[in-house]
Amino acid sequence: MTKLQQLPIRKTDSEGGGGRRDGAVKQDGFVERNSSYKRATLSLLPDPRVQRTRDHDLIELLVIAVGTMLCAGESLNDRVDFGHSKYDWLKPFLTLRNGIPSHDAFNRVFAALDPQACLDSILRWTQSLHPAMAQEIVALDGQP
Repeated sequence: MTKLQQLPIRKTDSEGGGGRRDGAVKQDGFVERNSSYKRATLSLLPDPRVQRTRDHDLIELLVIAVGTMLCAGESLNDRVDFGHSKYDWLKPFLTLRNGIPSHDAFNRVFAALDPQACLDSILRWTQSLHPAMAQEIVALDGQP
């Protein structure tokens, strides 16, 4: 079992973990089904791919990549491992119409993304989370 497969993820209501009825995770701020973060922030990031090569939604690639990073993943293979090991957790709020992207898919997309546009989009997204988590301290490095 890899390090990423051992990391816990909050459960949804259907799993008895205090989440929302629609299967999204409550108050995580990471991603919620039907939340406005897609439209308001990450969707503003231009997709550099031509339409015929878009087997995976750009937002889904970003969500898996950020989730991997938050779980101490570093490589393209870590992103694929995270996606496969957390597939049941991701499926309620990501379409994943073609399954988990391959490491080649992550490589092609992230090589083509404009770094400044990506940074701006992620900053807008994290700033949009602030009102929902105003009274909480979120330690991304695992320290209390």
